[in-house]
Amino acid sequence: MMEPLLLIGGAFVRLYLMHNDFFKNLCDGTIFSTPVSSWKRVTEGSYLMGQDISPYEGDMVHEPPLTLLLYNLLLQNFAGIVPAFFILVDLLTAHILKRTADKFVQKQEKPAVRSGAAPPSSPSPVPLIVTAVYLFNPCTAVSCAALSTAGLHQLPLALVFYAAVTERWWLCLCSLSVSCYLDLYPVVLLAPLLAAVGAAGRSRLLAALLAAGCWAGLLLLSAHALGDWSFLRSTYGFILWTWDLSPNVGLFWYFFTEMFQHFESLFIATFQINAFIYAVPLTLRFRGQPVLVMFALLVLMVTFKSYPSVAEAGLYLALLPLWRPLAPHARYGFVVTCFYASVMVLAPVMWTLWIHAGSANANFFFAVTLAYNAAQIFLVTDLLFAQLKRDHVLTHGTAKEVEGKPAKLVLC
Repeated sequence: MMEPLLLIGGAFVRLYLMHNDFFKNLCDGTIFSTPVSSWKRVTEGSYLMGQDISPYEGDMVHEPPLTLLLYNLLLQNFAGIVPAFFILVDLLTAHILKRTADKFVQKQEKPAVRSGAAPPSSPSPVPLIVTAVYLFNPCTAVSCAALSTAGLHQLPLALVFYAAVTERWWLCLCSLSVSCYLDLYPVVLLAPLLAAVGAAGRSRLLAALLAAGCWAGLLLLSAHALGDWSFLRSTYGFILWTWDLSPNVGLFWYFFTEMFQHFESLFIATFQINAFIYAVPLTLRFRGQPVLVMFALLVLMVTFKSYPSVAEAGLYLALLPLWRPLAPHARYGFVVTCFYASVMVLAPVMWTLWIHAGSANANFFFAVTLAYNAAQIFLVTDLLFAQLKRDHVLTHGTAKEVEGKPAKLVLC
């Protein structure tokens, strides 16, 4: 009964934000929308398609062709329901996250029941908490009001987590292919998924071929619909080489604005590798917990990608309650919470002071983005270390010695 009320409440919040002048001005900033998720750029691409001009000839449109065709269809025939479309996408994502939390909690409770413990007397509140956090998080609500296409990008990612928890590997890999088609960075999730597929007794090679085949099929459909492969440079090439240094909540724009062009290629490669390099080590270290590794990689992906927005933080913040049992072992929960709260308040303020009032400069806004990314790093490291401490307590109890020698936990 509570889920429909949450969904209705989330829809009304988004409708209110869409018709509120203050939040309309707030949505114009790059905090909630980036060059790869801007609705204004989508409308520009739709106009160019209407004039029989390739939307990828210039440097304005970076949306993949298939979703651009979908948005063009909406704008040409159902322009009045575009806001409703984005709201429905958010509600569907919230429902999938709720189903994911349901299955995840059930899997966590099964070992306890088998060991003789009494089953819980009341349903876990975690699924409803997950739904509420996604629907009423300012990150997702204001991004939806801004018509950021990042909201649609979160849908296949949510489906990846649901399929991984329910062990529907074919659905998981196909959803991952769609997500990679939209954004490229989710390819890092392939490592823990292949490890989980192998642990389930399935062929890792066939799973990798399925994911690659689905992604290649989407690219071929895109090339067929567009008539050429020019979209590759404007989508994946744009993401990897970061040609647009518009301010955002990421780490790239400020650094490369100050960078000598002679060293640009080296440092772009160095920055980009951070989004991918942690996949294999984390998979090997936490090989029995693929969903935890996927969550950690999701946070790292949002931290190190070239054009992030706070909309993408809404997905992992909604999934965070799944690891509520780790809370007693976490050390920096209060610090991370304060970081996020301060960033949500200060980011729009610093953006307004810099861009609109002219009484601040880029350093003010970049300081806030540094705090935001530091909070994400603290979050993922604290979560992983809390898992290690919980595993140690479950195996050895609360004793600080193992085999008569002092024990020390390390995250490696």
